[in-house]
Amino acid sequence: MMSEIDEERDVDRRTWHVDKTIPLAIITAIAAQTFGAVWWFANLSAKVDNIDAKVATLSASAVTAAEARGSNELNSHRNIEQDRRIGELEKELRSRANQHQQMVMMYQRSNGGARR
Repeated sequence: MMSEIDEERDVDRRTWHVDKTIPLAIITAIAAQTFGAVWWFANLSAKVDNIDAKVATLSASAVTAAEARGSNELNSHRNIEQDRRIGELEKELRSRANQHQQMVMMYQRSNGGARR
């Protein structure tokens, strides 16, 4: 039969524990890998943040470009409408100028014929 001391040693062997038998090189390697993983995740996080900022900038510029196109189209339609109105006004002005000229000629004929 096992004594109590043997049973305690057997239990101690089955449970995980750190003692002087773990080489310092393994502890150093694990620490270096942990540091490397943290550093890699920090760089990855910085890259993701940078990409997010670029996407936000591109989205904003796309909206601005769309607004500019819409504004240009609106201005173009306004210019077309103004050109149409100006054309109508010029036509009306020419018509009235012709009417005025005809009235002046009629007046001159009527006054000139009376003088003869």
